[in-house]
Amino acid sequence: MRLFFALTLPDAVRSQLAELPLSMDHLRWIPVTNLHLTLQFIGKSDIPQVDAIQQAAGRIEATAFFLKLNQVGAFPSSTRASALWVGVEAENGLGALHRSLFESLSSLDLGLEERPFVPHITVGRTKRGAKTDARDWIAQKISFESDPFLISTFHLYSSELRPSGAIYRSLASYPLAEQDSVEQSAG
Repeated sequence: MRLFFALTLPDAVRSQLAELPLSMDHLRWIPVTNLHLTLQFIGKSDIPQVDAIQQAAGRIEATAFFLKLNQVGAFPSSTRASALWVGVEAENGLGALHRSLFESLSSLDLGLEERPFVPHITVGRTKRGAKTDARDWIAQKISFESDPFLISTFHLYSSELRPSGAIYRSLASYPLAEQDSVEQSAG
């Protein structure tokens, strides 16, 4: 079972993202129902690990925060893109949640990659090995911006890769504390 932690997007933001696709060679747009912000990719895990992963995530104490999506770009470059993304502007809460999750999961010896956290929403991918020129798409969509939205929960997902695209299943949800309740418990 392949696992990852992610943030889901409100329907209003998904509707805005649904307006981004343009016809591009070798590119497959991610269905809006699958759009998410990956907090931590875990990879293949067996059932006993899933229980430990869920317990580790359940111990995280983090506060709800606001996100705003803005700008677009391509990995690894705009002229030889293999993935198209939308950027994320966040309060400190996103980085704090990612760090807490990584630290909690690190104790489980899952072989997590220690690489910089670059929050983004992947909206399109090229077919295996293909690259596309994304400069026109970036130029047309560079001013993309969503309204700020509240993130009050993060989720553990399993993914099943299929030729038609990934199928995601939510395995668990973890609420984040409201700002006021965190301040009251600390006081």
